[in-house]
Amino acid sequence: MNINSLKENLSIAIDEGYMSEIDSLLDSLLSAMKPSMAADELSELIFKKYTTFKSNLLSVVLEMALRKDINLAQVHYPQNPIFKLCFLTGSTELFDCFLEEAAEKIVSDKSAEEASTYYFDLYTVAVQLNDLFFDKFTRCVKGMDYNGAFSTLDENDNVVLINREDYETLEDVSEQYNKIVGRRDIIKRLEEISESYDDIDG
Repeated sequence: MNINSLKENLSIAIDEGYMSEIDSLLDSLLSAMKPSMAADELSELIFKKYTTFKSNLLSVVLEMALRKDINLAQVHYPQNPIFKLCFLTGSTELFDCFLEEAAEKIVSDKSAEEASTYYFDLYTVAVQLNDLFFDKFTRCVKGMDYNGAFSTLDENDNVVLINREDYETLEDVSEQYNKIVGRRDIIKRLEEISESYDDIDG
């Protein structure tokens, strides 16, 4: 099976939640390419599929991949694609997976100073990405980007009727808001972790 077929089948397996098939396809994907390429492909696939609703499933997929090859989390350090995936989605589930399955293991044999530097480098990348993407957010104005008033169901005025386009707009706003909050929390946690090693070193 060629790489494109592997990626397509993995995408379908994730959509369907076929965990045993995901596990097998990850093995095939990781054996078919170098860790640097696999990290790029996997992070792109998860990023495209990510929504808050799917965060738990996708964190399990990431966990499976990192347990198979921790090098996925080390290539291109500190501009690691797996870390960027975790940060850009703002997903605490993906970030926790990255910490537990990769970062904590990577620093386990390092000195406190080296561990602090490792996390501070990730913190620096996160801040830079946050500054870059924060400027790209735009306003969503009631009455312009979505209808200002929604009609109600005749039988029950507590039930609001909303156009599909408006629903999709509000869903997107919710997802973007969650990303902003998640990124803020990840930056704060990285700073705290880095400083905790400074305290040990001191």
